[in-house]
Amino acid sequence: MFEGFEDEESMPTYLTVEEAGDILAGHTMLPQRPLRRNPSARNIERSNDRVPEFLEAVRAVTAALPQENLTEGDRISRIAELERTKSALAAAQTRETWALEQQVITRHHEESKYAANPNYGVGSEVALAKMEAPTKGSEFLGFSRDMLSFMPCTFAALQLGTINEKMAKIIVSETKNLDPFDRELLDAEFMDDPESFQGVGLNDLTDRVKRVVLAVDNTDQMDRHAKALHDRHIRFWQTPDRAAMRFSGELPIEKGVILKQALQRETDKKRDKDDRRTNMQVAADTLVDRAAGLQPCEKSPVNVTLIMTDRTLFQGDSEPAYLSGYGVISAEYARYLISGGDRKESQVQIWIRRLFTAPTTGELIALDSKARRFPDKLKQLVAMRDQYCRTPYCTAPIKHFDHVYQAARGGESSLENCDGRCQRCNNTKEIDGWEERVLEGPRHTIEIKTPSGQIYRSTAPPLPGSDDPDKRPLDTT
Repeated sequence: MFEGFEDEESMPTYLTVEEAGDILAGHTMLPQRPLRRNPSARNIERSNDRVPEFLEAVRAVTAALPQENLTEGDRISRIAELERTKSALAAAQTRETWALEQQVITRHHEESKYAANPNYGVGSEVALAKMEAPTKGSEFLGFSRDMLSFMPCTFAALQLGTINEKMAKIIVSETKNLDPFDRELLDAEFMDDPESFQGVGLNDLTDRVKRVVLAVDNTDQMDRHAKALHDRHIRFWQTPDRAAMRFSGELPIEKGVILKQALQRETDKKRDKDDRRTNMQVAADTLVDRAAGLQPCEKSPVNVTLIMTDRTLFQGDSEPAYLSGYGVISAEYARYLISGGDRKESQVQIWIRRLFTAPTTGELIALDSKARRFPDKLKQLVAMRDQYCRTPYCTAPIKHFDHVYQAARGGESSLENCDGRCQRCNNTKEIDGWEERVLEGPRHTIEIKTPSGQIYRSTAPPLPGSDDPDKRPLDTT
């Protein structure tokens, strides 16, 4: 498997910064060695293109970065710069891929071949070059084509390393059903402040893009909601070893959220010391017991929490809403849920709990619930505000509500000094040298200082109403 690499050094000789710079600038040549291209490629045509040699020099330099007299902060800075370099290289790959497709299409037209599919074979060639399956090559080709054709600002952000390849793919994918003109406008508006992507996790980014897309056109989502309602189902089958039964299904959003919250409520209950079941096992047992009638269902209704503006509810505004346990939904679908939807087809009692947000800032200002217990209400508001774990780039579900500035140091038990974290990040906060504080701003913002001295910021996701009510995204009038 590793033939041809026997002579490679497992620990390459490190270069000084000056030596690395001389190599990249072309003032010094690398030691003579075979050009390392894809080992699966054979009989590559000789070319005058010197870029592969330059990229080999980049790889050699990164493999031999100087390692002496570095602090923890120096290494973190390197990791960050290497990540931005990876993004720039990904952008270069998309540009080469798109240009390759244009060249192949031109050649096929000149040769009068494949008129029905002029880019025939490009995806497979790209896949081989990227050492991926053919389907992945075609996906990357489509991503490259769409980004270079309709989303130049996203491409520029990827080039600069402001966003990474995964983030760029989310932005391109979530906007694919928009009109090309609207897509270009969204691209320019969304990338107006690329620094706003700092600390944004992938799930959070998906919600943010959907929010803008649905404000422009919710036709596709409403069609998919109608299809989900019609195609709802549950099916069962045996595992290959016939040792267990598996089942899967599809449910409309509100029914899926109800089921998820009901099982979550059961797993959150305190259990006897003798009950050694995991949360997943409790959820499975509860589902079977309730469905089979072995355990009576609770009479208390399921609360479905919906965050929206008063304009969306009462004035027919297009500002999307946020459904807890699911994510961003269109304004039209939010009004459909509040009006009762297909409630006649369901025997489940549902309460729609509406949270309203302040104009411009999007801060939560009202909750039309009669609950009066402050701790429970505080947790509800924090969960709605944060949506995901507040550690930058982490989008794990919230499991703990904790003080930003520790109570042991005098931190207050208030909405401003409370945030939601996953299990891992909640434990990480207790590491010596890890410090956090709340910053003033239009939305809840936390400043995090790590033991290596790096500073990061985490800003709560924008809720409905966060934008100036007089400013509508993608206003083409």
